[in-house]
Amino acid sequence: MRSEFRKYAVVALLFVFMVVNFADKAVLGIVGVPLMKDVGITPQEFGYIASSFFLLYSISGIAFGFLANRIKSKYILLGLAAVWALTQFPVVFWPTVPILVMSRMLLGAAEGPAYPVAVHAVYKWFPDDRRTLPTAMLSQGAPVGVIIAAPLLAHLIARYSWHAAFIACGVLGLAWCVLWAFIGKEGGHGEPASRPAGTAVAGFDEDGPRIPYSRLLLDPSLIGTVLATFAAFWILTVGLTWLPPYLEQGLGYVTVDMGWLIAVIVGANIPFQLGGSWLSQHLLVKKGVPSRLSRAVLMSGLIALGGVSLFAAMLLDFGPVAKIVFLAIGCALPNIVFCIGPAIIGEFAPLRQRAGLLAINSSVGTTAGLIAPTVTGWLVGAAGKANVAAGYANSYMFAGALLVVFGLLGCFIIDPARSAARNRRLCEGAQTCPADDRQSMSHAPT
Repeated sequence: MRSEFRKYAVVALLFVFMVVNFADKAVLGIVGVPLMKDVGITPQEFGYIASSFFLLYSISGIAFGFLANRIKSKYILLGLAAVWALTQFPVVFWPTVPILVMSRMLLGAAEGPAYPVAVHAVYKWFPDDRRTLPTAMLSQGAPVGVIIAAPLLAHLIARYSWHAAFIACGVLGLAWCVLWAFIGKEGGHGEPASRPAGTAVAGFDEDGPRIPYSRLLLDPSLIGTVLATFAAFWILTVGLTWLPPYLEQGLGYVTVDMGWLIAVIVGANIPFQLGGSWLSQHLLVKKGVPSRLSRAVLMSGLIALGGVSLFAAMLLDFGPVAKIVFLAIGCALPNIVFCIGPAIIGEFAPLRQRAGLLAINSSVGTTAGLIAPTVTGWLVGAAGKANVAAGYANSYMFAGALLVVFGLLGCFIIDPARSAARNRRLCEGAQTCPADDRQSMSHAPT
């Protein structure tokens, strides 16, 4: 294939990769009500099952992130998707709580590295100041996966049973593996030699210096991005796991209508993420706005605004339509972190350590997924069957508080250009930094 065609074919196929990823994540929530009735699962047990998905998620994400520094992304992504597909089928034949827990644990272990490794693969095809929009395109696989999965799986459940939903996800995963085996390829793009003044600072080239992780992990920009990711992933996980039961049990919608409502709510992600990503890249590249404002403040401010919208959805009584609108905005805005957050890290991370830092951000930030479903299950269960809507409202307001606090914090502490300059100084003074690396760094833009 020609290079330009191959580049966009890889991005398109990785988009489908994320579609499959989030269909697999969402299937448990979509089958939640009939599954709980059929197997006899309480809300607390359902919360534990949902949380089990994240028991190995972060550990695996970090481990595979470091492997991606050394092993081709094509082979890692192929192996991960194969595991996703195979973990769907045991639930169909042995629907018990232990099997559900084991299946979700293995699925989580294979999905933990998925997004950071996919982002790393995309970054190999684009320079630093052109990565935000391709990353946004990749991340749209997440809402599209849920938009497609929710109504289709809800239809399969209504016509057949919840078993059919897991079979469909498994077959889709195997089909993607076949396509990726033939089309997937590594890009060879390094960092650009120069960029317009005032835009992002280039990362370091592949043969460049290695900075101790003890220094990188204490960087305020990384810490702020991780906290923002944590808050965003909290509401994302609550939505994937508990939004379908909330619509059915808390608001009284039937299964088929629930599927379409989820598609509408999750669909709000697409214009917000694409619009926010375009604005960030436009400000950075076309207007020369410093990345602290065009990336960090924009991202963090939208996260905080999402928290405010969740409070409005739960506390204001403007009718059911307004509740759905505020809920959709509150769930959608924080996801901008999955588009701009990796670009922030890519701006100051040495190239040879970038996959590792992306994985650390994703894996530590997504530990929220280990906690959020269980906390929600406790809140819903504690409210009792007579007041289940209040339990859901409490869980969404808790998520809103996290978004507001961590979003505002990110506005103050994330500054990727400052972090990049700090890393260059660390390299220049490091004993492990070879002379030729220091020489190459002296020509990096400031």
